[in-house]
Parts: sequence; structure tokens; C-alpha cells
Amino acid sequence: MFEKAAQLGNENAINFMGAYHYNVKRDVQRGVDCFRRAARSQNCARALNNLGICFEKGYGDCQQDFNQALDKYEKSSKLGFVPAMVNRAYLHFKMANCADSELDKSDQFFDCANWTKLALSKNSE
Repeated sequence: MFEKAAQLGNENAINFMGAYHYNVKRDVQRGVDCFRRAARSQNCARALNNLGICFEKGYGDCQQDFNQALDKYEKSSKLGFVPAMVNRAYLHFKMANCADSELDKSDQFFDCANWTKLALSKNSE
């Protein structure tokens, strides 16, 4: 049913098929391709989050790019997807630990705290 819905263009089904290929079939690139297709309209929060993970980790043909990952997480977060808020907070934490200057570190830790606070507030609603 998911495959049929994906063929009809349902973004959530396309994202589900991406997760299936990625996690079950271990076909990372096919999963990434599905995530991209599902995220094209910028309205499928799960697909945007999954694509953010691919950019954060450098999966498939997504070269590791933290700025691309943050962009996808932000778009997903704006759609209210709490896991994307958590992923964004963690990525800011990771970037703070790699930052060269104290100012960069403090900016990243500040963003980490803000996204964590937002995720927690949304999660308790």
C-alpha cells in the first residue's frame, strides 16, 4: 500500500519507502533519493529531517555538510517536527565542540540550548 501511495505521489509514503530502502534493504542511495523526492515540496517534515540526517552524516550522495543539515532540520522544525528540533540542537552542540573561537562556541551552545528548549516545550504539549 505504501508503494502504491508513493507511486501516486504521496510524500509521506515516498518518505516511508525511503526509510524502508535505507533501513531494511540497506540501499542507502535509494533511500536518499526517496527522501529528496518526498522533501521536494518542503512540506514533508519527516523527509526533510531524514534528508538532514543524510547531510549531517554524509550518507549516499549527500556529502557531509552541516549547513545543509541545519537548513533541512530548520525547515522540518518549522513544520513542528520535534525530532528535527532535537537533531538541530545536537548538531549545534557538536559544532560548538569543534568551533575554533570562543565566540563561535558560545553561539553554537546558545543555539543548542534554544532548540532543546523549543523541542522540550513542544514535546510537553
